[in-house]
Amino acid sequence: FWHGASWNFIIWGLYFGVLLVIEKFLLKKYIDKTKIFKYIYTIIIVIISFLIFNTEGVTNIITSIKNMFFLNNIPLIGKETIYYFKSNLILFIISIIGSTPLLKITINKIKGSKLKIIIDVLEPVTYIILLILVTSFLIDASFNPFLYFRF
Repeated sequence: FWHGASWNFIIWGLYFGVLLVIEKFLLKKYIDKTKIFKYIYTIIIVIISFLIFNTEGVTNIITSIKNMFFLNNIPLIGKETIYYFKSNLILFIISIIGSTPLLKITINKIKGSKLKIIIDVLEPVTYIILLILVTSFLIDASFNPFLYFRF
């Protein structure tokens, strides 16, 4: 009820309550065994929870979940997919590079050499550039008011 008396927030709370019980009594041994399952499981659970939290109406929640899992005959790749891929290509490239150990390995090699001063200068500059890029992508995406302005 903290976020409002809308059904999506009540379903969101119940969703996490049921998941905690299921994890505790049924899934804990499977989740702890494999790293990859933990990561995939967490990503799917969090994405579905965001969908429930942000979608208004039970019907819209069910439709959106069906769309996510291709149960409404929606093609995997369409005009919208290509548009968003092209619009966010730079972000995808930065994300892919940032999620690999390649950057960390390269930085550690440079820090061990005489070029350490380059990293000391480039690191804060890179953070500032990334902040500006991420902010510009958020601003460009659409009008998205602060979450609690809706209540």
